[in-house]
Amino acid sequence: MIAAKKYFILFLKGLSIGIADLIPGVSGGTVAFMLGIYGSLMQSLTQIDKKMFSLLWKKEYRLCWQHIQGNFLLAVFVGLLIGIFFFSPFILWVLTHFSFVLFGFLFGLILTSGIFFFQDISKKTWQHYSSCFFSCATTYLLMEMGILATPHTYIWWLIAGMLAIVAMVLPGISGSMVLLLLDKYTLLLQALQNFQWDVLLFFSLGCVLGLLFFARWIQWLLLYHQKMLMSVLVGCMLGALYKVWPWQATLTGINYHLLPWHFTHMTGHPSRIFLVLFCMFFGGFFFIYMQKNIPKSIKDSS
Repeated sequence: MIAAKKYFILFLKGLSIGIADLIPGVSGGTVAFMLGIYGSLMQSLTQIDKKMFSLLWKKEYRLCWQHIQGNFLLAVFVGLLIGIFFFSPFILWVLTHFSFVLFGFLFGLILTSGIFFFQDISKKTWQHYSSCFFSCATTYLLMEMGILATPHTYIWWLIAGMLAIVAMVLPGISGSMVLLLLDKYTLLLQALQNFQWDVLLFFSLGCVLGLLFFARWIQWLLLYHQKMLMSVLVGCMLGALYKVWPWQATLTGINYHLLPWHFTHMTGHPSRIFLVLFCMFFGGFFFIYMQKNIPKSIKDSS
C-alpha cells in the first residue's frame, strides 16, 4: 500500500512536468526541481549506459530494471506522457481561438524568467553579458530571416525531438521554447490531437536518442560551465520573445509584428491592449510565484 502511494505521487509529479513541458517558457526541469525529483531523474537517466545494455544482452532483465530505477522512471514518464496527451488539445484550442491571450501570458513569462535567470548568475563578467547579447541577437535574426523555420520532414522531427528533450531536462529552459524556435510547436500539438503517429514516432525517437547521447553531457555542462551555458540560453529565451509578440498580423502573405494601435488600424480588429497587458503581468507573476515556492535547498543544488 505504501509503495502504491509512493508511485502514485511520482505519477502525479510526472503529470505536472508533462503539463509544464507544453507551455513555452515553463521548464519541466524547473518543475522537477520544485517537486524534488530532479536529482533522482537525472541519476536514473544517466544509468542508461553500457552496463544497462550489457545486462540486457545477458538477459538479466531484473538487474537491468533495478540498475536504471525502472519503477521510478515508469511512474514519472507515464504521468508525463498522459499530461502531454490530455492537455495538448486545450493548449491548441487556446492557441487557435485566443492566441493574443496565450502570447501575452507567454511574453510576460519568458521575459520575467529570462531576467530572473540572468540576474541569478553570480559574479557575472563581460563574457557572460556578451554571450547573452549575441545569443539573443542571433536568435532574433535567425527567426526574422526564417532560417529557424525548419522543414517538416522526418529527419527534422528527429532533430527537433533531440533538441527539445535536451532543453526539457535543463532547469530553467523550456523544451516547448525550442519547438517554438524551430516552428514545430503548433504542428506537434496538432500531431498529438490528431494522432499523427509517424510524426510522433520520429519526434519520440529523437527524444530517446537525445537522452541517450546528451544526458551525461548536460550534467558535465551544468557542473563545469553552468554560468556560460545559462548566459547563452537566457539570450536565446529573450530573442524568442519576437515569436510570441501578441500583436501579429499576416497581410498579403507577410507576417507583421505591430504595435497595439497599428494593429487595430491595419487589421480592423481590437488590440485588446489591457487584456493582453494583464496576461503579460500574470505570466510574470506566475513565474515569480513558482520561483518563490522552490525550496532553498533545491535552488542551491541547481
